[in-house]
Amino acid sequence: MAFIKINFLILIFFISASAQFISDDSNFQSISIIDGLSSNNVNWIIQDSKGFCWIATEDGLNRFDGSSFKVYKNIRGDQYSLSNNFIWHISEDNQGNIWIATDAGILNKFNPVTEKFERFAHKSDNPNSIPSGPLTYTLPDSYGMIWIGTWGGGLSVYDPIKNSFTNFINNPNDPASLSDNRILCIYEDDKKNIWIGTDNGGLNKFDRRTNTFKSDFLKIDIGFKNSISYISKEINGNLLLGTTEGWIIDLNTETNETRVFTAITKTNKGVQNIIWNIVKDPEGFYWVVTSQEGVYKFYPPWEEKFSDRKRFEKLAGVFDKNAKCVYLDKADNLWIGSLGDGIKKISRKKKFFFQLNNITSGGKIKDNFTFSICEDKYDNLWIGTMTQGVYRYNLKTREIKNYPPNSAPIGLSGEMMRYIFVDSDGDLWIAPLFGKLNKYNYKNDRFEQIDLDFNNDNPDAQLIRVIYEDKQGIFWIGFSGAGGLLKYDRKKNLFKSYKSANLTNYSVDLIDILSITEDNFGNLLIGTYGFGMFKFNKSAEVFTQYKFEENNFSSLPDNTIPEIFIDSEQNIWLATYSGLSKYNPGTDNFTTYTINNGLPSNSIFAILEDDKGNLWLSTSNGLSKFEKNRKIFYNFDYSQGIQQGDFLAAARCKLKDGRLVFGGNNGITYFHPDSIKISYSSVVPVFTSFKIFNKEVPLKRSITFSDTIIVDYFDNMLSFEFSALEFDAPQKIKYAYLLEGLDKDWIELGNARTATFTHLNPGKYILKVKSSDIFGNWSNKFKEILLIVTPPFWMTWWFRGLFILLFLSTGPIIYYRRVKQLKKEKQLQIDFSRRLIQSQEEERKRIASELHDSIGQNLLVIKNLALLNKNKDDQFDEISKVAGDAIDDVRRISYNLHPYQLERLGLTKAIKSMFNNIQHISQIKFLIDIDNVDGLFSKEKEINIYRIVQECVNNIIKHSEAKEAKVVIKSSEENLIVEISDTGRGFNLESAKSEAKGFGLKNLENRVSLLSGAIHIESSEVGTVINLTIPLNS
Repeated sequence: MAFIKINFLILIFFISASAQFISDDSNFQSISIIDGLSSNNVNWIIQDSKGFCWIATEDGLNRFDGSSFKVYKNIRGDQYSLSNNFIWHISEDNQGNIWIATDAGILNKFNPVTEKFERFAHKSDNPNSIPSGPLTYTLPDSYGMIWIGTWGGGLSVYDPIKNSFTNFINNPNDPASLSDNRILCIYEDDKKNIWIGTDNGGLNKFDRRTNTFKSDFLKIDIGFKNSISYISKEINGNLLLGTTEGWIIDLNTETNETRVFTAITKTNKGVQNIIWNIVKDPEGFYWVVTSQEGVYKFYPPWEEKFSDRKRFEKLAGVFDKNAKCVYLDKADNLWIGSLGDGIKKISRKKKFFFQLNNITSGGKIKDNFTFSICEDKYDNLWIGTMTQGVYRYNLKTREIKNYPPNSAPIGLSGEMMRYIFVDSDGDLWIAPLFGKLNKYNYKNDRFEQIDLDFNNDNPDAQLIRVIYEDKQGIFWIGFSGAGGLLKYDRKKNLFKSYKSANLTNYSVDLIDILSITEDNFGNLLIGTYGFGMFKFNKSAEVFTQYKFEENNFSSLPDNTIPEIFIDSEQNIWLATYSGLSKYNPGTDNFTTYTINNGLPSNSIFAILEDDKGNLWLSTSNGLSKFEKNRKIFYNFDYSQGIQQGDFLAAARCKLKDGRLVFGGNNGITYFHPDSIKISYSSVVPVFTSFKIFNKEVPLKRSITFSDTIIVDYFDNMLSFEFSALEFDAPQKIKYAYLLEGLDKDWIELGNARTATFTHLNPGKYILKVKSSDIFGNWSNKFKEILLIVTPPFWMTWWFRGLFILLFLSTGPIIYYRRVKQLKKEKQLQIDFSRRLIQSQEEERKRIASELHDSIGQNLLVIKNLALLNKNKDDQFDEISKVAGDAIDDVRRISYNLHPYQLERLGLTKAIKSMFNNIQHISQIKFLIDIDNVDGLFSKEKEINIYRIVQECVNNIIKHSEAKEAKVVIKSSEENLIVEISDTGRGFNLESAKSEAKGFGLKNLENRVSLLSGAIHIESSEVGTVINLTIPLNS
């Protein structure tokens, strides 16, 4: 491609003096590497069938969705990546595939579904492969064949079904062959003819039946060589050809008649001004991109009203020397690519909003800071500025005249023209912030002043903010500061002042009055800065104040009110710094609309009503149209032609022809509401990216074409990106999503384009995404995708089934082992209790033996010695008596520790002996009924039975306070039955177990358990009954 590259170094020639310039009314947007474009060298641009914009650059292929880029480049070692980053041309076939011509001579086919590239390279041993050399152009035709132009390798056509290339090259000896091997462009007409533009062989037409070429169409000299750089079609069927020398040729393909247009450049042989491409817009005009002279709008040849040299209008301010391509998208936006400066996108939608300085002639407004606007009866628009006094602009003649501040001899007094007003007689009044009130005299074009400080007691009489004329023709003038409200009867020249302190029920030094109007009942409604609204009953001269109340949502939303407006239906609307508010005089309540209801900003400055009853609001963020019946806001900002900056309260005016005018600190915007057609969007957004943990995930099918996404349970941070593919004002598009299975309502995102989900439970979800139009109207259509979160292995059906099977197979084994373990533990507990009790009994036996055999024997010896000497001294009688008592105590203790009668007499007599001894120490009457139970149990078990009976009897003696007790011991064939009862006061079994005395009950239970018996205790206020059952085979 050395030839084409050299063209940009050739000398630039002057533009024809006849060429006109297009006024810069279009909305330009620059797109470059700063915005994510991979290279500022842009060779070609298309929009695919999905709506994505594809950009071929010298460093990769770019997909643009209106907000972000996705760039495809060569990845070393990846055969499915782009073969070469330098791209000359791209096109889309009827299957949605993108065909890419690269400088390295490799044809690439990009499948947007799989996001993989298929490469077609020249093979020297295969004549059916693509030719060698750089590729310049691709064209998918209506038959599904792909035509490829090369630089030096001729023309090639690829058959996707046969997967083979057919190549055509120039044969100097064959006039029916391709005329030149360097191809610049390819075109298919309505009759399915293929036309080829060559570098030095002119125009070629391919005959599909004979596989031959015809190239003798142009019979004119179009430069130093026969070079066709672009081919396009006209409405009348003619071809419109561009050349490398800047010529445009109108060719009738039936008659070979031609017309040549040369107005773009002074063409000389040897000078290159390549026409890179030509695009026709819906209005029938052509946009022509040249290599040396920028972009032109070309009026077609059949428009006879234009002379040949006046058919071109240059697009000012767009790539004067390095424009490379132009594309018109589906929304009528022009995309102009350049070599070095990226892309200029131009919105060609009809403009509805205009700036006043764009229509003025015969003068210029030198101060854009506009305080006030008013139209008089002579079609003059009067404009009050901050520093330049007043401008008079005639809407018909567009003549403008300036009246400077404090100027003689015209007599305009004051500076900062805050308010301009036309009264019911048609007289014009101008109120400066500092100066006297001015009245304009139309006859002599002069001003006269009215001194409002009629009593010389109002130092703030020159700080005028607003003038209003009521239904009786009385002027009401609001001031800043202590001036308050002034009543001025201009016919009688009478004044009456209401100072600021009179407006409230408390002392206020300063109140700025911002707006005044009169309601349907003749009351004045006064808006102030910081003090809310006052309703003034003129007949009673009573002021009623309305203020913001924190917890009263029916109160005034804000105490600053720049404008009070009464519409054609007598509704009262207040512009506040906290939204638009509607006042109901019947209830004294306020209904307020804010950004939550669709306003672009809560700061409202001015209100106008159009001819259809809609309200137009100037805000700190553009203009807003409010449809009162539907309660819907439509918002417009600087991207749609509105001035940037804040609007001002008094800078608003409705013209007699229905146009609305709003001014502010950056000029004046005007428009006709009827010209603004608001269409309701039905755009369906598309998914553009899918990420896990903020990293894009390669999918088998691109997220744009997928209907199902399956993720792992551990991929617990998922992000979906989407786009409405809006290229005009993508920042004004709003998005919302709904994840069925998780969300109940739509989640609004504003203009964010990403929905992120974390820690989703396993299951199936449906993600739905919808978008609004640029006015905020939600589409009733949405895009959806099925999201499946697979469970972890322990939550899968096969794992649960395996677990159940394993449980069923091992459950009995586990149960048997558990029962065996419990039995073993219980037996260990029983053995431990037995050994503990046995050791206790052995210890008792040892202590009893020691007491009886040792201490008892010694005491007996003492007693006997004392008896032998009793005659000697009476003291020995006392010794003998004490020793005898000690012997009795030792015997009793020994018996209690170990009842020796049990070994000598047996269990039955041992128990009876126990009760015989008790009768001497207790007043309780015991009734005894005992069978002979000797020999039924082992000696070890007999001691346990004895101890059980002993413990029960001891409890009766110590705690029951009974008069009578009964002990019954009976034996049957299987069991020993013991029943012990008393007539005492009873006890609480649960509390007894928890207290210290519960230790005795625990011992009873342990001993009964050792005998494999059962114990049952019932206790009440009339006594206690203990039943024991001990099996004989225990």
